Amino acid sequence: MGCKIVAIAHGKSEVIMLSEIGSRMRVNLEVFDRSGGEEAIKLEHIGPMLSADPFDSEASLKRRYPKLDYLPKGPVRMPDLRIYPVMDRDGDIPRVGSYMSGDMFSKSGFRSRIIPILNIDSLDTVVEECGYGPIRNKVKDYRRMFATADLQEFYRRTVDNPRTNMDVFLYECMRTRPPFQGRIANGEIVAPKGIDLSLLRKRSAVIGVGIIGYCGILKTRCLKPDASPDASSFVAGQLNQRSMVHRP
Repeated sequence: MGCKIVAIAHGKSEVIMLSEIGSRMRVNLEVFDRSGGEEAIKLEHIGPMLSADPFDSEASLKRRYPKLDYLPKGPVRMPDLRIYPVMDRDGDIPRVGSYMSGDMFSKSGFRSRIIPILNIDSLDTVVEECGYGPIRNKVKDYRRMFATADLQEFYRRTVDNPRTNMDVFLYECMRTRPPFQGRIANGEIVAPKGIDLSLLRKRSAVIGVGIIGYCGILKTRCLKPDASPDASSFVAGQLNQRSMVHRP
């Protein structure tokens, strides 16, 4: 089985989590980080980073990660590639709308293949709310947790947690592996729900970002039952069509 997934790690905790998920699920994925996660990748870095080496072209990405699937001919050599930045909100509300809508990386050649993952306010918050923790020593606690946790159960808990759309990434990993495919087919593993961005502001309109279909194509919706000027300024009118990035 070839490699079609590149995950971008916000920091050390994400590096550990993503590496363990790939190893234990036996999913071929590559993890991009800075100094092993010691140097954080923040929302403000994502736009420029996704237009620079190794994300400036398919050839550059293939040189960095030789295991990635790469067609010998054609205008698009990596049609099935998916890039998942896994970011914390980290207090950066102004950039969240641009990140989740895809505008932040609109100049990237991979823009239609990038699926933004967000944890509000942080991965620590999400993990503890899912019943794992408390997180005191990130390196030791994350290694222990992801080396032993039931990953299907972890997925179920992320589905139920509106502070994250990690369920989207986990579902993608599971649907590529035979041990999980049958459970998806029979409904034991449910589809992901995505993230509720209204949690970012107490007085914002309810803006729900969820999955309404997943048959090889990621389809999204933005629920706005209480539209208001505050909501329009918050999302800058961008979340109505590309709230989680449509797949080609």
